[in-house]
Amino acid sequence: MSGSHDPRDRSSSALPRVVAAVLFSLSDPAAAVQLAGECARTTHQSPFVVDACRCYGAILVGAMRGAAPRDVLEGLYLLADAVLEHLE
Repeated sequence: MSGSHDPRDRSSSALPRVVAAVLFSLSDPAAAVQLAGECARTTHQSPFVVDACRCYGAILVGAMRGAAPRDVLEGLYLLADAVLEHLE
């Protein structure tokens, strides 16, 4: 895969691609979160960046599927697994 393989990479430039990925897969929350992480890989391989994109994707999934703002912002959506458990 292309992109930096530096595990210290903390770039946020992959985050804008997450929105399109989540919208594309919104009907399947697990797929949306997975795709959000994969979108980072076109420019970044750092596990930190990929996980950040998954977390951002999880937050977007919750918000776009109508979760209460308080639930989204108080940490329930910080981990992709927590999002998927909440939405199922």
